[in-house]
Amino acid sequence: MRDSARLALLYANDGMIDGKQLLPKDWVDYVSGTRGAQPENPHTSRYGAGFWVLDSRQGLPSGTFAMEGSRGQYAVIVPSANVIVVRRGFDPLDARFDIDRFTHDALGVLKGEGGR
Repeated sequence: MRDSARLALLYANDGMIDGKQLLPKDWVDYVSGTRGAQPENPHTSRYGAGFWVLDSRQGLPSGTFAMEGSRGQYAVIVPSANVIVVRRGFDPLDARFDIDRFTHDALGVLKGEGGR
C-alpha cells in the first residue's frame, strides 16, 4: 500500500520529491489528460496516458485521475483537494469495487459532509 501511495504522491506533487524533479516537466499534465479515442458512455472514466481520467462523470472534482490495477487495486489522485485515496483489495471476477463512490464519500468525510 505504501508503494502505491508513494507513486501517487509523486504524481500529486507534479513529479517532484524532496525538491527534485524526477519526472519530466508537464508529464503529469500529459498522463492526467485525455488521450486517444474515448468510451462512448458518458458515465465511464476516460483514458489518459496510462491513467484513468475522472471528473464530474463520476461525481469527482475536475482534474482527478487514477491508477487502477488488477481486481481492486486503486490509487486516486485528487489535486484540487490535495488528497490521495489508495484502496488495496481483491475483487471477485463478477463484482467491481465502486472506487468512484468510495472516493466521493471519502472527500465528503474529509470536508465534514459525511458520505452519500
